[in-house]
Amino acid sequence: MTRKTVNKQNVIIGALTGSAGIFITKFLGLLYLVPFNEMAQGDSYFYGNAYQIYNYALNICQAGLPFAIATVVAKYAARDDYPTIMLVRKIARRLLSVLGILSFLVVFLGAGVLSNRIVPAGSDPLDFSYTQTTVRIVSFALIFVPVLSYYRGFYQGMKEMKIYSFTQVLEQLIRVGFLLGAGAICVYIMKLARIWAVYMAVVSTSLSAIGCIIYFLKYDREYMSQIDYDHKAASRYSGRDILLETLGFAVPYLLSAVIANASNMFILLMFKDGLQAGGVDGEKIKIYQTMITLNTEKIVAIPQILLLAFQASLVPHLASAMARENVREVRDVIHKVILTVNYLAIPLLTFMIIFSKPIYHFLLGSLNLEEADYILRRMLAIQYLYIPSCVLASTLITLRKRKQYLIMEAVRLLFVLLFFKPFLTRFGIKGYFFCKIIEFTIIIVPSIRLIHDACRLNMKYMESQLVKIVLSCLPILVIGIAAKLLGFNPYHASRVRSLLYCLFNGILCMASYLYVSARVFNQPKELLGLEFTKDGLRNFLSSFR
Repeated sequence: MTRKTVNKQNVIIGALTGSAGIFITKFLGLLYLVPFNEMAQGDSYFYGNAYQIYNYALNICQAGLPFAIATVVAKYAARDDYPTIMLVRKIARRLLSVLGILSFLVVFLGAGVLSNRIVPAGSDPLDFSYTQTTVRIVSFALIFVPVLSYYRGFYQGMKEMKIYSFTQVLEQLIRVGFLLGAGAICVYIMKLARIWAVYMAVVSTSLSAIGCIIYFLKYDREYMSQIDYDHKAASRYSGRDILLETLGFAVPYLLSAVIANASNMFILLMFKDGLQAGGVDGEKIKIYQTMITLNTEKIVAIPQILLLAFQASLVPHLASAMARENVREVRDVIHKVILTVNYLAIPLLTFMIIFSKPIYHFLLGSLNLEEADYILRRMLAIQYLYIPSCVLASTLITLRKRKQYLIMEAVRLLFVLLFFKPFLTRFGIKGYFFCKIIEFTIIIVPSIRLIHDACRLNMKYMESQLVKIVLSCLPILVIGIAAKLLGFNPYHASRVRSLLYCLFNGILCMASYLYVSARVFNQPKELLGLEFTKDGLRNFLSSFR
């Protein structure tokens, strides 16, 4: 195997290793929804809204700092400059701790204002009280999660993707275990109101972060003791130099996070106003809010696993290549990440859109199934744009095209501020998806141009590979059409039958996709370095050890 092939595989193996942990995390996130919805019933609406606010606040609080830490650590790790890495750790830990406390105070003190904007007019007066309480409880997690992100950013920069992946699973196991266990005790044993299942769910966010921090403290001591360097040696850089360098990467993420989350927060807060102005009643709005912020969002998170994993793998590898000033390696990493994300995501999205109704049915039941299927299909469809837009954004920032990226984010925010509410009023729930399509297009089109200008991407090669991916998906469409013509509707039967139906068609669809892409276009070897032979599979799997 050539060195070039090894370098290509390192990015892919790192991403797929991260994917394993993220997949388990997201799978657990889906799995708990079934018993949680049974415990909380209609009160799960409050959990979805509180968790959305928490995510927005957390995104701004972290503001790309974990990625900035990973980038700076990867740079100095490539030079074996461990004294500077230690300085980066010290500054990053303090920075994230302070930002976490400030974010907690903002969300905790602003819970009343936020709740007033979310709850539709004419709702039960208790709805406001429940929303406010859940927001305040979940705000405490903002103290702990940034510290956890500091550790993950460091180990991502050191390319230790296994511990990065493992702690994601550990965090989710603690969260889901406490969420279901404490919720069941409150509702079924103590006979408390079902809102207590929601309260336990938001408390679990803080407890899971604390549990992972304790694990990292132990792991970190062992890991650092194995690094061979002079502990008394001082970095040749000052704390101010490292802070400015870290912020140089983080500030674009910070501003983009502020802009992007201002856009998302505006959407959350104006959602009910726009629909009410268009004549949609309050109960229907609550159904839409629950679907978008909780139920379908959890299902849409499945293809986003690939995005998160490849983003995590992209940053340190791209930063290392740039530190070595190797333009060819930079271009090669970008080619591989963009194409591999699409190679894996496009068939998965296509299958999930075609079989969206049985997928939703076996995961979350038949309540409001028609509305759920309508929203889920469209939420999945916009992932065709969302996933590449995020990968391109991370690439731009790592390539130091931060100013241009911020301009794009500002244009996106301006569009949302001007048109989101009118779109909802004019088109109803369709307006939400129209806005999302335009938002991501604003990012994708100029990003491709800027990245191409920076490192001369081979656009013809990328276009030909994308065409091959789309053509390889044609058997999935044929299988979907055949399944519909047969007229079997498992969502009118049991959820187990829906599961079996999805598994059978999923295996058939993915097998046909891999067969065409491998036998006709040779893409697994081209993109993943994977040959479907005994030796090829053995070599590929041995890369994960």
